[in-house]
Amino acid sequence: FPGGQPDVQVVRWNGATWTPIATGLANNVICLLAQPDGGLIAGGAFTSIGGIAAPFIARWNGSAWLPLAGGMNAAVLALAQLPNGDVVAGGDFTMAGTLVGTALHVARWNGGAWSQFGPGLTNPVTDLAVLPDGQLAALTPAGEWFPTLNQRFDVVRGNGGNWSGVQQQTGEVPQALLPLPDGDLLIAGESITRWHGAVSTSVAVVVGTVYELAAAEDGDVLAGGFFDGIGTAGSVNFARLHATCPATATAYGGPCAGSAGPLALASTSLPWLGSTYRARATGLASSGLAFDLLGFTGLAVPLATLHPAGVPGCDLLVDPVVTQFLAATGGQATVQHTFPRTTAFASFVLRDQVLQVELGPTFAVTAVAGTNGLLLTLGSL
Repeated sequence: FPGGQPDVQVVRWNGATWTPIATGLANNVICLLAQPDGGLIAGGAFTSIGGIAAPFIARWNGSAWLPLAGGMNAAVLALAQLPNGDVVAGGDFTMAGTLVGTALHVARWNGGAWSQFGPGLTNPVTDLAVLPDGQLAALTPAGEWFPTLNQRFDVVRGNGGNWSGVQQQTGEVPQALLPLPDGDLLIAGESITRWHGAVSTSVAVVVGTVYELAAAEDGDVLAGGFFDGIGTAGSVNFARLHATCPATATAYGGPCAGSAGPLALASTSLPWLGSTYRARATGLASSGLAFDLLGFTGLAVPLATLHPAGVPGCDLLVDPVVTQFLAATGGQATVQHTFPRTTAFASFVLRDQVLQVELGPTFAVTAVAGTNGLLLTLGSL
């Protein structure tokens, strides 16, 4: 690392320069998990990090590394965060914290203590992924045997109870998992397959091996590894797989201002078929009521022509088909709509806007204002 610091394994990019935050490690950091509060969890083969004893797993709080209740007895190879905020670790270990012999290759951390994740797994876990329905998918290349099925699976899923099989062993060694917004799961290694909930289909043949998968903001899939091509593309070691019908959310019109400031609507997840589209409205007043408007047709009708309290310069931008009340907290509200997994709806265009009705002390309407609109294209993966 520039500057002569030895054994730097985790660095932070601030937009201009790299800064080391994990140095002096005798063994590797293998996996990282960024947390919503800005923290970072690292797992690997190390037993100390940043001068702190932390067997195989540690948390960076922004200024120092902290152990996680005694850590593990062997390497942590994969990390994932469940919808409730709990962290799941997978790897070679059979002990987590004070759990001896019951944290078999997978364990759950609730921020203060380790607990079992179901009955554990027989063999080491090398990757984890949280599916859109909240279940955890685990990749265990040596396989998990299901006696009632007389079959061995190298990818399984569970919610903390019993595991169920996803992909049977095929002779190839899978390396990476990636959940898709519509609930499917990509499994990559010497090939890429797509699990649909009941069966798997081939996506692409790999000339070499894919070791990592990641999702781009536009829904494309990024693949990295040691390969000379994926499918018909001759990409070397890195490739981008494009969605068949991309989902988009583009702002238009407005915004205008209420008493708390400018009202704005921005998407936080794209409108994929089979998934839930979400957007966040900001700038809402504590004395106001918020309503989400979803429709097919765009408008540009001044709100002042619809109600005497309409704020000048604010327009109704959507002819609504669906209207829902939004509960606002701290000047923000979340919009969400679930779209069916029906390919006939691919490329449909919708429009979304949030209106705010502000009320006075006697509950009289004092102002009506609106956010910008979002032009939504329903996408299919």
